[in-house]
Amino acid sequence: MIQEWPERLAQTFLREGLTSTQLRRFFNRSRAIEQQGLPFERLREEILSLKPIVAASVGRGTAPEVFKVFIDKNVDLAVESPDSLSRGFLTHFQSVVAYLKYYEKSPKGGRR
Repeated sequence: MIQEWPERLAQTFLREGLTSTQLRRFFNRSRAIEQQGLPFERLREEILSLKPIVAASVGRGTAPEVFKVFIDKNVDLAVESPDSLSRGFLTHFQSVVAYLKYYEKSPKGGRR
């Protein structure tokens, strides 16, 4: 489950037209928020700010709706605790980024 879920998400993102560059941009923004060293309540506010940013990207047509669903669901989980942010959300997000890059570069999208 820990590896299958990010792998399936990456395949879905690829099919929907999200590139690894776009995904990495949001991941890097998320990682930068965590690394600010702020108290968790402040980090919580910053992580929640990802939701409208992604919504705007979807609204502009630069990201697929499925990415907004991913961010909305995972941000809600990430803001529960510091561990949910660092060991849950960011670790999961990093796996999705890695798999998307893999499938982007694989012949036929890496489909088996």
